Amino acid sequence: MDDASTVVLQRRPELSFLFRRHWALVLAGAPLLIACNPEAADPPTRDASPRPASQPETPPGSPTRPQGVTITEKDDLVEFKFAWPAAAAAIPAIDAEMRAHATEHLKKAREGSREEQKVRAGSDLPITPFAFDADWKAVGENSRFLSLAAKVYEFTGGAHGNTHYDILLWDKGASTKRSALDLFADRAAATLHINATYCPLLDAQRAEKREEALPLQGEGWQVECPDASKYPIAPVDANGDGRFDRLRVLLPPYEAGPYAEGTYEVDVPVDDRVKAMIRPEHREAF
Repeated sequence: MDDASTVVLQRRPELSFLFRRHWALVLAGAPLLIACNPEAADPPTRDASPRPASQPETPPGSPTRPQGVTITEKDDLVEFKFAWPAAAAAIPAIDAEMRAHATEHLKKAREGSREEQKVRAGSDLPITPFAFDADWKAVGENSRFLSLAAKVYEFTGGAHGNTHYDILLWDKGASTKRSALDLFADRAAATLHINATYCPLLDAQRAEKREEALPLQGEGWQVECPDASKYPIAPVDANGDGRFDRLRVLLPPYEAGPYAEGTYEVDVPVDDRVKAMIRPEHREAF
């Protein structure tokens, strides 16, 4: 996740009341900042059992370093994981939102799984715990912004699970969330330019997955280019120099191809033309 240690909360029956009360208070006090996007696939690999909590050794008198956080639960109802990096945990507003978001999804998964097991009781249908796995990562950070992205897997019964993407772009100076398109002086012009660059890159990925030559053959949504502005776009610092050098368009399955093709992540380079379209007050981040 990152180089910081993680904190893991493991559910124990004798602590369930205290756990629920603690998270309910957090959820009540913090409105969600995070919005989910359309569903789709690609289940992540899970540990066989929750990892024990670990703490870094800190010399006496040294300031406490923020740690990444991982919340896991696994029982006959759910297989749950929600993680965010140290960079996010260091910002109180984001840390509180992550905890509230984790609590909401754990409650939803547990209630849904319990209802599903009631429906299947006494039948020959297999009973599989509901699953939720969100692994937030910092994809770029500088003095002005922190850019986070998560690939979220959910299984709520049926033939297979679903995957979607979440993003969070935090403006440190204003202490608020923004979208990537908020950083442009003209959103419409920025969208046109991003689409003009991203569509050929998407087609190249499609051709590679389908083992076909360009141009793509066929008709309908499997060959059309979905509008990038309708999907999460995460500013990314790929070389770690403190400046965003690409805009990553994140497409869940079924949006650019059939389920079997999985997700698409398309990087639009931040070239001189893109930089010129950024609002003057945000250009130092690029």
